[in-house]
Amino acid sequence: MSARVMAHDEIMKRLSRAIGHLRRICEPEFVILFGSYAYGIPHEGSDVDIFIVYPDGVDEAVRREAGVQMHDAFGKRLQIHPCTLSQWREALLRRNWFVAEIMRKGIPLFSRREWSEVLMEVDKLMSQSENLYPLDWIERAEADWRILEFALGEGLIPEAAYHLQQAVEKWLKAFLLHQGWRLERTHDLEELLGHAIRYEPSLERFSGMCHRVNYFIAARYPGLPNPPTDEELRERWIPLAQQLRIFIRQALKLNE
Repeated sequence: MSARVMAHDEIMKRLSRAIGHLRRICEPEFVILFGSYAYGIPHEGSDVDIFIVYPDGVDEAVRREAGVQMHDAFGKRLQIHPCTLSQWREALLRRNWFVAEIMRKGIPLFSRREWSEVLMEVDKLMSQSENLYPLDWIERAEADWRILEFALGEGLIPEAAYHLQQAVEKWLKAFLLHQGWRLERTHDLEELLGHAIRYEPSLERFSGMCHRVNYFIAARYPGLPNPPTDEELRERWIPLAQQLRIFIRQALKLNE
């Protein structure tokens, strides 16, 4: 049976109760509702996403206990995304557009400060920031690439295919973020490549790879239609992905 779409009033009532439990344990800096229930279109089964920023002095055990109490008070489907105030500021100084979007578009549920002051700090930190966020995506892509190599060596073809898709996705996002693109929630390699081609037309040579590898995101589940073989990965898509990797690392002025 599918989970229903929750009504706005019901969500806000549950969140108010959950935040009351949170504040009895510790006082956060602020709490924000974001995602589909704040500025998107929720569907059956959509999670209720909240972003909590804690003062730096609140230790991990207290944050875990607060999360448990909030889940108990809210019920199922609450997804808590916590960080400390220092981590929040560091993310904005790295020009993390995802965090900036949460702050600018989300619904504030609690804040120690006037919300206008918080938004002024967001704008100030983003304006002072160095565009380091693409490097975070490169780091994640390289981790996927290492897992791909390990999986392939162990004969784990579905796992290798999935991490190939993940690496290509993250390299493309790193390149686009380097160009000033605003991060979008998409896993579609063809869509991402289309954006990238606007900045660098020569990337069109990777269209065939992106079309095929796009389907490999489903390789994390059993029953992938038309699954790739070891030979297909090694001879066709991995060499092209390596070319894309080298191009993007050079575009971001990273050493091999």
